[in-house]
Amino acid sequence: MFEKVSFKEIQNIALEKLGTEGALLLVGNKEKHNNMTIGWATSGILWSKPVVISYVKPTRYTYDFCNEFDTFTICYFDNQKNILKECGTKSGRDVNKDDLCNLHVVDLDGEIAYEEASLVITARKIYQDDFKKDNFLDMKIYEKRYMDDLPHRFYVGEVLNVYKKIN
Repeated sequence: MFEKVSFKEIQNIALEKLGTEGALLLVGNKEKHNNMTIGWATSGILWSKPVVISYVKPTRYTYDFCNEFDTFTICYFDNQKNILKECGTKSGRDVNKDDLCNLHVVDLDGEIAYEEASLVITARKIYQDDFKKDNFLDMKIYEKRYMDDLPHRFYVGEVLNVYKKIN
């Protein structure tokens, strides 16, 4: 069971958890969805709106879901490194990660989330773009991350709702 809380109330907690534990990016609907483990995300205020920004490489199975669906969810877990490890090392192309990790999709005001999450942010995409080589001011970052790989696409999502698990 979840309760709605303000984005401002959890923003620092969410970024701290992301930096130390990670989270799952969940995209799609109840019937057709995929998740992936993320360690990068950004949150703040952009265009006078509370936003979260997620980053997905074109080679990831989740990339197609991000381009197909208008919304995405970021799910944080307490002490569930095994879920993040499994979802980060397996592809939804090859395995049902919900079954593998015993995850259960729930509806939260029309958006999907995982029942097992302790904190959930739902967002509606309002902008997307790809990192471009010519825009890197510090080429060491590009050389380290993208010399042999395609750059990430980033999705700016206006925060729709934030939910905290009720114990």
